[in-house]
Amino acid sequence: MHLFNPVFVPYYTVYILRFSLLLILGLTCVSAVYGQDVEGFFTGISNRLAERDYLRVSGRLGVRAGLNTFNSPGGASRLSNPFNYGFTAGLNLDLLGINAPFMAAFANRNTTYNLPSYSFYGLSPTYKWITLHGGDRSMTFSPYSLSGVNFRGAGVELRPGKFYLGAMTGKLRRASIRDIGSIQNLETAYRRQGKGIKIGFDSQSGTELSTSLFSSVDAENERNIENDTTSLVRPERNLVLTLSGKHKLSNFLSFSAEIARSVLSRDDTAPLLPNATGRLRMFGLFTPKLTTSAASAYKFDIGLSPKFGRINLAYERVDPEYRTHGSLFFQNDFENFTGSISLPLFDKKVNLRTNMGVQRNDLDGQKASNLSRFIGAVSAAWNISDRVSTNLNLSNFNSTSRYKALTRQPQILDSIVLAQTQLSVSAGTSFLLDKAASKILMVSGSWQRAALIRNDQVDTSSTSQFSMLLVSYNFQPEGGKSTFGGSLIFNRNVTSLFGLTTLGPSLNYSRKILDERGNLTSGLSYSTVWSDAATSGGGVLQFRIGGGFAISKQQSVNLSSTLVNVASGGGQQGYSDLQLSVNYGYTFK
Repeated sequence: MHLFNPVFVPYYTVYILRFSLLLILGLTCVSAVYGQDVEGFFTGISNRLAERDYLRVSGRLGVRAGLNTFNSPGGASRLSNPFNYGFTAGLNLDLLGINAPFMAAFANRNTTYNLPSYSFYGLSPTYKWITLHGGDRSMTFSPYSLSGVNFRGAGVELRPGKFYLGAMTGKLRRASIRDIGSIQNLETAYRRQGKGIKIGFDSQSGTELSTSLFSSVDAENERNIENDTTSLVRPERNLVLTLSGKHKLSNFLSFSAEIARSVLSRDDTAPLLPNATGRLRMFGLFTPKLTTSAASAYKFDIGLSPKFGRINLAYERVDPEYRTHGSLFFQNDFENFTGSISLPLFDKKVNLRTNMGVQRNDLDGQKASNLSRFIGAVSAAWNISDRVSTNLNLSNFNSTSRYKALTRQPQILDSIVLAQTQLSVSAGTSFLLDKAASKILMVSGSWQRAALIRNDQVDTSSTSQFSMLLVSYNFQPEGGKSTFGGSLIFNRNVTSLFGLTTLGPSLNYSRKILDERGNLTSGLSYSTVWSDAATSGGGVLQFRIGGGFAISKQQSVNLSSTLVNVASGGGQQGYSDLQLSVNYGYTFK
């Protein structure tokens, strides 16, 4: 079905008219309040014109090139392209006082990891209280609607005094390129377009009020069907409306609230829903289909500020069907009753923060089993003395994270995946071994349990446990030019399919050279890696050396080389991999 089928013309007409009305209303309010200050608004531009100071350009340009040689008698796969390159730019264009920061990045295709060449570019010109966005940007309206997801398009933010007006439109996700070797598919099967608007007021004395509207749709006629054997993936449409507010009654008491409503059509090609109710029509902004569902989210918070610390009481509920296209992943079907307290103790040598409560799921009673559990998080930092400090963190709140260093047998690869952290523990202690703080010893460890997220669902069959223990020592003589460090690290990753353990020491050395215009760095590490399924493990030896030199105040060059030698063993083919790279940077004002 074509996106602009005549049946849907009334829907688009109503939506565009209402969106335009909100935008005009916001701009009218801003103009009414600040129209009398137009002359002062353009004072800076007039001064720059009088001084003939039209354009100022500053920033940094970077060029990277690399070579790779790979050798494997056993036939292991190459880990990188023989030649790779990239370009980055971070510029600030100041045109008559209008600051326009511009960012861009380009790189060639990596055929080994099946990653395409990438490009990133974005521009956000700012003048006074006006900011425009163009290219690859991100904006946040609400954690329940648009929440920091990158989009390629355009946006605007106006902050005249106590008012706020934001709007965006652009591509949220491209149509996915399916790859049988990928760990995860985080892209949709369709190109996803989004648009939104937010209007807010901040008295700057404790009172805030805002509302936002966010809409997105999958473009059915731009589906990537290459290697696609899935017939169940359908184009979706989403609309989210939020209302939030904060108010400070006194220095002791404050409260905040946020209410969100989301309607989602899981198949936008389905027939229209006859006699749709108002809860699905969203004040006439949404045309429900037979696959449309509606859900709500609420969060209320009361804050108390006694002399001894800070206390918060919170209630949050997210309906089972709640989803938003404005977030990469959104947890739903839960209800939390929590209380938190923040306390500085013992003359502020100890800072303690706790957040505890009760959580339950299966809010609509449709699941085969439900769960009510105690949830809590504890964070404590203790300055034991001038030379010793320690911290401890525990949490069983569910949170979405990006994890590295998953293993795809038989090779160890670094990958970034989306996961839900279900339980985490971390602790660390640092010791200053002398008064000059030239010798530092650190001990830290962490343990996490997480599950991968696939197609907006937590995959409970793919849980992983990550353990890490690190002991490090760093020595830098007072007034010296050299730094020496050493560490011992232990890593263990356990999944439903395998268990992998890594253990090894590392040494590093750096020194300032050439009248401190240059620096030399080197490092040596050795790791023993073995899996639970293998009778023996393999060793990984890595040596790196590099250096940088400031050619001038504006120009710098960095050279680096890394040699990795992997021994055969544990079902892994041995290989040697040499990476050489050069980076050139030019800074100007």
